[in-house]
Amino acid sequence: MYCITLRNKFDDTIVGWYDQSASHFSTDQRRAKVFGDREAADLVANKLRSQYPRVAQYIDVAAIEPTAIVYIFDRNRAVAL
Repeated sequence: MYCITLRNKFDDTIVGWYDQSASHFSTDQRRAKVFGDREAADLVANKLRSQYPRVAQYIDVAAIEPTAIVYIFDRNRAVAL
């Protein structure tokens, strides 16, 4: 899984995530649009780079790890995937 990030030009930290809204980026990581494959993320990232040429070098496609989802089947057992 992949997401598109906007990085700070001074220390390379992530300052925004692409969220598919009208403003394109959010500072809330939970709103990030997750892409299933790298090609789809690269297509959107290239479009954003052409729309915002001044920050094009700071728009990056990053691989993300899925978070654990906990399913509880009964009160005594829980399974994390």
